Amino acid sequence: MIERTGGNPVSGPVVHQAEGILCARHGITIGEASRFLLADAEAEGTTLAEAARRVVDSLSAAREARVQQAG
Repeated sequence: MIERTGGNPVSGPVVHQAEGILCARHGITIGEASRFLLADAEAEGTTLAEAARRVVDSLSAAREARVQQAG
């Protein structure tokens, strides 16, 4: 069983940010995004916070790539 926030009180905002990113990217609800993150964490054997961090990091990497292309 995975911990919802990995026991880290600051991970909650990262989870919420990841849910918002998934909602915007895929046109899904917050509940669907939450289930997606949980399923991803279970599949990868990580915590929910780690799954959320991967989503947030992927957005940051995509933004950086766009900036480099434009520059």
